[in-house]
Amino acid sequence: MDWRDLLFILLVVAASALVWAYVMRGKKRQDRFSQIWREFAELKSLKELPSDKYRDNEAVIITFQGKNQGMPFVLECVATEGTPMQVGSLRLSRGEDTRIFTRMQIMLPGLPRGLRVYRETQWSKLGKAVGMQDIITGDPEFDRAFMVKGNDVTAVNNYLTSSRRMVLLARALSMDGLELQEQGLTIFKQGQMETAQELEEHFSQLGSVAAELVRS
Repeated sequence: MDWRDLLFILLVVAASALVWAYVMRGKKRQDRFSQIWREFAELKSLKELPSDKYRDNEAVIITFQGKNQGMPFVLECVATEGTPMQVGSLRLSRGEDTRIFTRMQIMLPGLPRGLRVYRETQWSKLGKAVGMQDIITGDPEFDRAFMVKGNDVTAVNNYLTSSRRMVLLARALSMDGLELQEQGLTIFKQGQMETAQELEEHFSQLGSVAAELVRS
């Protein structure tokens, strides 16, 4: 074995050690955040559920269920390949790296089948330009701000009353990742929320919007 072979072996060992250290640092960070989530969940009487599952191109890392404003609530951290994005009726992924996301969701009563109301993005503007906007409410400000979809136009417009549109317009501007779906009112944000304060802020905001929609 000459010096070049020895140097190559040393470089491989050093690179492997760096990769291992990076992986372990990420795992410790993940474990620390998950412990913060468990402490928060205990304060909110949320129950941790088994999380070793894969659904809709998402790997569930940790998930809790309970109540928020008296309505069914889910808090979970998921991993996806790439960043989910919506183009018309298609849900696609941009990029190939594994990304971590936080989802909070409150199940609301009376939501129409297939409902999706989400802030307009550059991708959804493209969808509108090629005719992928499904439903027009007739409220110009709301229609400029949101993409609206659903299986039944009448049912969706009956649900999106003037007062509910006002709630969504007022709150969605200040709550990044807010979306109203058939499954419920959802916040979907990149990264795992790192502090109890951040969790509490989003938990409270989401609960407040959900309560306003139910009252409206």
